[in-house]
Amino acid sequence: MFDAANPVAMKYSILALLLTLTSACAAPGSSGEPGDAALKYLLSKSDLVVCGKITNMMVFTTERTIYLFDCQIREVLKGDRARRGQTIPVHISRVEDPKSKGNPLLKEGSECILFLRNAQPPAKPPWREADYWFAVQAHSDSMVSVLKRLAAEEQSRTKGLSR
Repeated sequence: MFDAANPVAMKYSILALLLTLTSACAAPGSSGEPGDAALKYLLSKSDLVVCGKITNMMVFTTERTIYLFDCQIREVLKGDRARRGQTIPVHISRVEDPKSKGNPLLKEGSECILFLRNAQPPAKPPWREADYWFAVQAHSDSMVSVLKRLAAEEQSRTKGLSR
């Protein structure tokens, strides 16, 4: 119950009201938790989203830094589930400051979440970054569970549209 005489209770009541209003004013058609919109966008740009370990890393620097590596897929969050346990070749291209040591997630042995797309036109390696800035994310169990939920929602929406 709201108690105007108690400043602490009033502060928390106002905070609760602001959080409720913020949630209610989310983008039209959005649902779920804060941050879901960004992950939905990354999923929509991706043909394959996996959790895996980086192996066989090669790095080339020209006007861009090119990371060529294999990813040992531990879990498929979006895409062909049969790829679980497989190793796929990946190509990530980034513009990085020559003085930087590169993306700390793009290292041999790193466990990460990769948002990938098929290279167009088909190329070798066939898997490229789906988003220039956010294609490589640190592995997080909580992000994995949200991505599974959002991928399932996306799949059920597309199945509903194709009927």
